[in-house]
Amino acid sequence: MGPLFYIAQVIGALTTVTVVVAAQLKDMKWILMCQIAANLMVALSSAMLGGLSGAWICAVAAVQTVVLYFLDKKGISGRYKNCLLWVFAAMYVGGTVLVYSGWGDLVSCAGALLYLLAIVQKESAKYRRYICINTLLWLVYDLTILAFGNLITHGVEFVSAVVGILRLDIRKKTTDA
Repeated sequence: MGPLFYIAQVIGALTTVTVVVAAQLKDMKWILMCQIAANLMVALSSAMLGGLSGAWICAVAAVQTVVLYFLDKKGISGRYKNCLLWVFAAMYVGGTVLVYSGWGDLVSCAGALLYLLAIVQKESAKYRRYICINTLLWLVYDLTILAFGNLITHGVEFVSAVVGILRLDIRKKTTDA
């Protein structure tokens, strides 16, 4: 294990702060900004560890998030946005096929497709539900490429999303009733 292994673990661990913050925010704009940064960091650490499908997926996810953020900001939705979602889904699947090396790559692709669904949500509560399932898939992928920093990040992201659901979503329902 050379220096890239350790650098990748540090980058993965630094991502933890970003995902914790994202799961606790109410405003989707700031959640998406945190997700862009987190995806870029996970892409870098995955690439350093040889996880090419994870690197590809996280790089595409960062671009997808930026594009969708600006489309929402401009008020563009409907067919144009739906077409883009299909394009990104095809990019996830196509990139996974190109770099496929084992079942872990299929897990990362499934996580990517869930992420695609998560970031198009208008309500942060629905976003958090998708992210819970997404992070479980990424935990499995992180184990396959020995991305211990990312493993910590995704584990903390899962716990943070659950806390966000309990604190912001379930509590809100009980106070509204």
